[in-house]
Amino acid sequence: MFVVLLYIAGINYLGYIPSSIICVLMLIYVYDGTIKQAVIFSVALTASLFLVFRIGFRIPLPVGKLIEYWMWG
Repeated sequence: MFVVLLYIAGINYLGYIPSSIICVLMLIYVYDGTIKQAVIFSVALTASLFLVFRIGFRIPLPVGKLIEYWMWG
């Protein structure tokens, strides 16, 4: 539950992609997955969902305040 609460808070600051990768990594690690499994699955799941929502459905996903500040000053 704590990981999901961090994800909700983090998505506003980091954006969808980094927050999702970190959340899935943490969840797999908590449920006794290996680091290799966690990295592969989190990147694959995040990329798949990004493609479905951003490209397929054309729904904009959160970029994050920190990323906006870093990219556009």
